[in-house]
Amino acid sequence: MRLIFILFAVLSLMGCNKRPDAPFGLEWGQNINSLAELKLKKFKCTEKQDIQEQKITECTFRNVPEAAEWIDIYSASFINDQLVEINAYMSSRNGYGDNDSSSFNIKFNKAISDLSREYGKPVEQSDVSITCDNEDNCDGYRAEYKKDGIKIDMSIHKMPFSSDLTMMINYKPEK
Repeated sequence: MRLIFILFAVLSLMGCNKRPDAPFGLEWGQNINSLAELKLKKFKCTEKQDIQEQKITECTFRNVPEAAEWIDIYSASFINDQLVEINAYMSSRNGYGDNDSSSFNIKFNKAISDLSREYGKPVEQSDVSITCDNEDNCDGYRAEYKKDGIKIDMSIHKMPFSSDLTMMINYKPEK
């Protein structure tokens, strides 16, 4: 009987320590070398200054194992060689250098659909229109999602001195 109780306690503790899955086929806590081994396109890392003796590294890349079709570029933040944050970016600039708001609107709606399907309705959302049919309708849009220990912040901003829009989606495990 004691053996069954000990086994149950160990299995319960193992289940409590499981971290939520990171998006795009990545894993929270994985190290930079394991990311580099994935042979990601345009993979580049830069070390930032130490904060409280912690090594901060920021890596950017163009693809991931489980990519979202609406994302242009990804970044990952590491503290002491452990993945702690993922950002996904999309721009209204197309590959030809033109501002393509109709394509941005399609990608924006796909992003909203994908995030809602994966994480449910936003727990917070700005009052700004989400039609995003022109630059002014979605500049300043913000939504926050939370599910299974992951916090997702989505924001859209109009770039200064142009009509370009940039969408950023930030993924972090909740503490």
